[in-house]
Amino acid sequence: MVWCRVGVVAAVGVFFMTGAGTMAREGKGAFATREAFDALMQRQGTSCLTHADDGEYAWGESYVMMGLITMYRVTGEHRYLDRFIEHADVVLSKRDSILGRKDYRGRSLPGWGVGKHYSIGEIRLRDAKGRAVLYLRSSLTGYNNETMVTVRPGKDASHFHLHILNAHYHREDDFKDLSMDPGAADYAVERIRASKLAQPFSFMRLAVKDLRPHPETGDGGIPVPGEFAMRTSRMLWPVHQGMILEPMTLFARLVHETESLRRVPEYRQRAATYQAAAEDLFRVMEERWRTNDKGEGWYDLEKGAPVWFDGCDEPHNHALAMGCAMLHLAAISPDPTWRRHVECLARWLRNDMRLEAEKEAYIWPYWWRGGKVFNGWSPADGVSRNTPGMYPIRSMVDFSHASIDVGFAYHCFKDGIVFTRQDMIRLGNTFTRNIVRHTPEGKLTFSARVDGKGTPGTYDLLGPNWVLLSEFRPEILERFQEIRRDSPWNGYALWMLQSANMNLMRSRLGAKDTPPGERPD
Repeated sequence: MVWCRVGVVAAVGVFFMTGAGTMAREGKGAFATREAFDALMQRQGTSCLTHADDGEYAWGESYVMMGLITMYRVTGEHRYLDRFIEHADVVLSKRDSILGRKDYRGRSLPGWGVGKHYSIGEIRLRDAKGRAVLYLRSSLTGYNNETMVTVRPGKDASHFHLHILNAHYHREDDFKDLSMDPGAADYAVERIRASKLAQPFSFMRLAVKDLRPHPETGDGGIPVPGEFAMRTSRMLWPVHQGMILEPMTLFARLVHETESLRRVPEYRQRAATYQAAAEDLFRVMEERWRTNDKGEGWYDLEKGAPVWFDGCDEPHNHALAMGCAMLHLAAISPDPTWRRHVECLARWLRNDMRLEAEKEAYIWPYWWRGGKVFNGWSPADGVSRNTPGMYPIRSMVDFSHASIDVGFAYHCFKDGIVFTRQDMIRLGNTFTRNIVRHTPEGKLTFSARVDGKGTPGTYDLLGPNWVLLSEFRPEILERFQEIRRDSPWNGYALWMLQSANMNLMRSRLGAKDTPPGERPD
């Protein structure tokens, strides 16, 4: 398959010709129009480029960049590619290896590490002489950076009060008159380990350790009073790397496969740069790549990584985001590794889908059925440092994160990898028969999960890649147009990709004219 540009949407009807532009400026109305996308592009500007640590490059800039690439494919207009390059070059300049930022292992890698609310939280409390005396670790599923530790004076000079609070999840405990004497009944380590926050299957999984070299001798004092925030470490999450690199590898592929683009020196140079950046990062991530005898492949996390599910397999959307970027690289790279990886990832996802026969629709879980998180573990299993025990997590994937999975499956189908047209129709049925709902008042809403369960409306506007299935179920585009009709717009980056994908599907389903150059596939 050639990823060339597709036909321009024909201007149909008075509303489209005269009303869409006005409504786009007001931030409300038709969404599958060039005017709407351009209005969103103008509002978005470069706001995402100011963020570097909290995942906004993945959950913001990636949507902007993919939206721009997609709009080029719809219109053939180079202005979208030129705008894309402005964004992509800035994002590339923010890699850890360029800025000198180090991950939890002290490495400065050619990717985008994050900490903050993604990582576990750690703190080393110090005594009056500055010596580290007490270590605490919070392994909540997120927002550990909001865990606050408050030390106050105790009943005498050898005791202290300790309060631990995570306001985001409303988890806290208060410890009165703790001692740093290992032989005392109020020894801080034992008291904290007995806390509700520190149990193996608890939500916070609080860990504590005496950091003094010789605690039995009384070497080292008690923690100094104060309020302290837990710190988080950086790491390269596969999902972030894939989300950021997908539009870059797609740009490189478009240039490689489109003669008119190859004739532009700047495009050729940028394509080579983006391809090299992707290959550099994918090689770094190889240490976490895993396969089995079923031909399935996925990524995992090493035990001790600064995340609550260290030692476990990554969820589907994390690994498949990498797959989305790798798929486009595989189409142009002479290295067969990337194609093999994509095939393994595709089998991994496809084998985890279950057919609801009466609906002819697929459902699948957020976590891989063959993995550790889906099945749970006990402290005796020694799976994770940060989470000693975990009950099985077997819920079906939510509508929003499933958008990544669906996008990967769709692009695999386009490249003839594992997924078939029947698979695409069944995924379309998942949307039309499980996800689409109407309130008692008749308002359209979407179910939270692919099995039709969960609170409707939770992710109504957060599934841009489901739109791609309109190619097989045209009513999907109609449902997205309906749900967007009365929703006001803002500068939210994801909506740029949603608008672009809706434009793409509208052009494929309804365009009669094709711009000069390559024909649509």
